Amino acid sequence: MTMTARERIVTALTGGQPDRVPSCSFLWDHAAIVADVKCSEVRNDARIATKAYTACYEKYRPDALLGHHDRLWNYGDWGPGTGGLELELPDYDQPSLLGQYWKAPEDAFTTSAPDPHSKKDSPLFWRHVEHLETLMDSIGDRAVVFGMHHGIFSMATLLRGATDFMLDLVENPEAAHRMMDITTTVVLERLKIWIDHGLRFFMQGEPCPSCELISPKHFAEFALPYLQRLHDGAREYAKEKYGERFYSCLHICGNNTLILDQMAEAHADGISLDQRVDLAVAKEVVKGKVGIMGNRVGIMGNIETTDALLLGTPEIVEQATKEAIRKCAKGGGFIVAAGCAVPIPAPFRNVKAMYDATVKYGQYPLTS
Repeated sequence: MTMTARERIVTALTGGQPDRVPSCSFLWDHAAIVADVKCSEVRNDARIATKAYTACYEKYRPDALLGHHDRLWNYGDWGPGTGGLELELPDYDQPSLLGQYWKAPEDAFTTSAPDPHSKKDSPLFWRHVEHLETLMDSIGDRAVVFGMHHGIFSMATLLRGATDFMLDLVENPEAAHRMMDITTTVVLERLKIWIDHGLRFFMQGEPCPSCELISPKHFAEFALPYLQRLHDGAREYAKEKYGERFYSCLHICGNNTLILDQMAEAHADGISLDQRVDLAVAKEVVKGKVGIMGNRVGIMGNIETTDALLLGTPEIVEQATKEAIRKCAKGGGFIVAAGCAVPIPAPFRNVKAMYDATVKYGQYPLTS
């Protein structure tokens, strides 16, 4: 029986076997190139962002779209009046954060975070809300729309400054925990607002608690309990207020083979993996893990972004996608996606090849 895109994504995200392997987009600012607009135009106008992502759906036809993931919308409301945090806004790249919101460890105990519920206090976050709302209206039931937000550990890292926050984990752990508590509280409230506006799928993008930056021990202390709190809180809110299921996925950049077990215990339904993780190893580690809702933990990933999608050919991308399906799709629980953000100038033919190959080789029962 042919499934809808939603049925396909839900089944695979929660560890089951759908009618075929589904696909999800990590398009971000590549969407601007598809729509022939500047990246800065996408982030400065929520409706331009929605038009760009709708154009991506029409070109590539993934089963799921990640809504625009923009540092301006995630961080811009933290800057005004702090005398520290500013953003640099290039036309053809992600914004860069300049300065620090927390200049010293003790600032975590004396500063206040922007109120997500106040459109005056958090106008850029509400631009994000408008984008997701209009994107869900535009896409309808043709594909799943995930809200995408920078992860809570990564937010603390960037608001404090990467070097200082890494030092705080060792030298000022109480302040580091306070920063994590603040970012978790803010993002959970943002998720509740998204849920109120109809969103039921969430992708948390966490570049900073990677094994390439912190140890598994520090992940267990400073990341895992807060990730669990965030995913549990959003799921419980959707269930209690609307009687509906809320689905979430956790992406962490880099080679995180050493924390695959912890990622699977973060109380997200699925985990999204960088291209540096071997999918066969991930499948072996995760197959015995049961999610917080009693289902198996799904895996998403992890087509190479540079050598395949940016610099490769459609044939190279097709082979990479076929190999990912061979390694991880048996028995279900797998969603094809790029290992991280699709490069802004990636050739359209290469990106399309990933989605086309998913349909070509991902039909169950798998034959190769």
